[in-house]
Amino acid sequence: HPEYPGMVAKALYNHYPNLQFAAYFNGAAGDVTIHGYKGYYAARYHNHATHEEAMAHAIKVDEDLGKRLADLVITAIDAVPVEPVKVLDVRRRFFFARIGRAKSVLARMKHYRSLKDKGRILLRELRDVLRIGLFHDFYHMLNGRFLPMLNIRLNGRQTLHQTELFVARINDVYWFSSPGEPFITYQKNLFNHVPSGKAFFSQMNETCGYIFPWNFYVQGGYEKFFSFDALFGRYMYNLFKDTLKRL
Repeated sequence: HPEYPGMVAKALYNHYPNLQFAAYFNGAAGDVTIHGYKGYYAARYHNHATHEEAMAHAIKVDEDLGKRLADLVITAIDAVPVEPVKVLDVRRRFFFARIGRAKSVLARMKHYRSLKDKGRILLRELRDVLRIGLFHDFYHMLNGRFLPMLNIRLNGRQTLHQTELFVARINDVYWFSSPGEPFITYQKNLFNHVPSGKAFFSQMNETCGYIFPWNFYVQGGYEKFFSFDALFGRYMYNLFKDTLKRL
């Protein structure tokens, strides 16, 4: 792998000769790549380097980061106590995000008293309809296929994205894996239901964009553009809770 997760995994295999499996779980630094701000683009467009010079700079930045992270990971692992695996249980659940799903705007109008507020919410609804239409329908019309990152299934007039989640139990540690990046409120609430209190979260397999609560959809905020199902967060959270109970 040319980017730092692969470099860390390679360093682990070299450091631990008997290691059978090394995996990377993305976190806050999940977007750090050779194409990042301090990599290619910084050199190419801010320092006016040639393409070849910018790529060489980006690779060096990435390698330096990979070596630094590998040292930190190995130091941390050496301090972690090890115990045999006595319980291993993994549950996989399929479910569907619905493109363009939101609560009825007519049912919500009663919560807005002034004409100005009603007009604002209608304008936001129109903007979101256009956003999703341009992002999905226009792409489909232009290319004759749906976005390749989505696993589209048509059900009557509904356009669904089939995806999946995982919950794994390793001894008393629980691992939740979601098809996207859920806001921290979902993670905290899920961890409150973990009997041991030991849990971690990761993104896996698919992407449903940023997965946020309903109030975020209404109020707006960071990176709303790519999220296409406003009710997906609660749907996913409930499925996680049910899967955790089965474990």
